[in-house]
Amino acid sequence: MLADRMKSLAPSSTLAVQAKAKELRARGVDVISFGAGEPDFDTPERIKDAAIQAMKRGQTKYTEVGGILELREIAAMAETYHVAMAPHNYNSTTVGLAAALHATAGMPNFLITEYFVNFTALGDELSVEPIRVENGYIPLPTKPGLGIELDEAALARHPYKRFPDRKLRHAHEEGP
Repeated sequence: MLADRMKSLAPSSTLAVQAKAKELRARGVDVISFGAGEPDFDTPERIKDAAIQAMKRGQTKYTEVGGILELREIAAMAETYHVAMAPHNYNSTTVGLAAALHATAGMPNFLITEYFVNFTALGDELSVEPIRVENGYIPLPTKPGLGIELDEAALARHPYKRFPDRKLRHAHEEGP
């Protein structure tokens, strides 16, 4: 039964982080929560205006970066305009996170990186020595390469699965 399977699910780490932020706020602590992956305050007007101008220029997609060097070059260009960098590292607490850590280690305008608490258990299983958050920070791995070693037996237990392509909706399909 579905109800029996629900009992085996672990509580959401993301919701726990959000609850902790709410609890601290209730105690009078000034907290900006990124628990759900987004800040809990409104976007400043200058950023909204810049986004509108970018959309008018046709810049409406996420940008894929070719690698660590390319990301650092973009950061250097952004720094001249006092723009902070917060690279996305979608759903990784292993290789993607290690790459993001190395890419951002020397960025003066680095702000924050994503850390997906809901993938920690899998990252722990796949990594020989998992990357850990310590007092809100992640120490830079110091071993060769990206500084991590993957457990090949654990990887074999999670083989690649091709997911069906998603059909994205278009504007004309929205609405009544």
